[in-house]
Amino acid sequence: MHGMTRPEKASKRVNFDQFTIGAFAFSLRLRDSVKPPRDPADLFHRILGRALRQTSPSIGRWLYHPPRPDYWEATHKTPAKPFLIIPPAAQKGIWRKNEQIHLGITLFGNARQHINVIYAALETMDNGSGLLGNKQGRFHIDRLEQLTLTEPKTLFANNSWITEPDTVTAADIITNAPAADAVTLELLTPMQIRKNGELITNAPPLTAVIERIIGRANTLSTLYCGGLLTPPHEKTALAALARATTIEADHTRPLRPGSKLGGITGNFRYRPIPPTLVPWLALGQWIGVGGKTSYGNGLYQLSGELEALEEHL
Repeated sequence: MHGMTRPEKASKRVNFDQFTIGAFAFSLRLRDSVKPPRDPADLFHRILGRALRQTSPSIGRWLYHPPRPDYWEATHKTPAKPFLIIPPAAQKGIWRKNEQIHLGITLFGNARQHINVIYAALETMDNGSGLLGNKQGRFHIDRLEQLTLTEPKTLFANNSWITEPDTVTAADIITNAPAADAVTLELLTPMQIRKNGELITNAPPLTAVIERIIGRANTLSTLYCGGLLTPPHEKTALAALARATTIEADHTRPLRPGSKLGGITGNFRYRPIPPTLVPWLALGQWIGVGGKTSYGNGLYQLSGELEALEEHL
């Protein structure tokens, strides 16, 4: 974002417990065998949008085309969407009849209240277009779970609603971040980070990752949770801390040329890492980092390493 599109220019500050996140996982059982799509992220992003427009045009429009706030002057850029989709992994072969596939959807702030509308939109897809369109890939919703900091919470199963979602906040995530002096990021989906307009094709420096996590958290919090999480001077100080960290291991590879989403896959490790940055990396697991996050890009699993202290008698 450029100029007045920055949330820092137009927002009050909120606490981390006001930045709420609802991460949900649908288990879908296929009614027929079907060849899986080559690019599940792009396909699920499009067909869910179409189903939402049929189910609830106003909510579908708000989720996929959120209105620009008053301070948003860069008309060529759209505000971040209040969700991200985690599609089934691309695979070769066939999705078999009665096979279960999983579709994840994470909603931010006041978008969390629309999980029932998304459930209804999926039912519309089942009764109409199917997962792939033209009634291909019809399915039954077996289960809906919420992902929490401990174990998944079942909200729907056996054709019945069981309970309401819990509230998970950025404060919960940050409080439960691991203690570590080295961290590994295992990429679950491609990470797309640019430098000077060009995609980075290996492990990005920690400074770039931290800047983008904080920037995205600020944008989502400002648009959907009532205000800014971290003011500019604190963001600058945190990014400066990251400059002393090195990339200790880089096991990444760029996606094939011509890939629609672009980016890198694999894993990489940072050491030494300032303790104040680990909570931000923990939060990044839930919100994604880099480009095309609403398609599920930029998701990773964080693991920390704490060096053993020698005992002195």
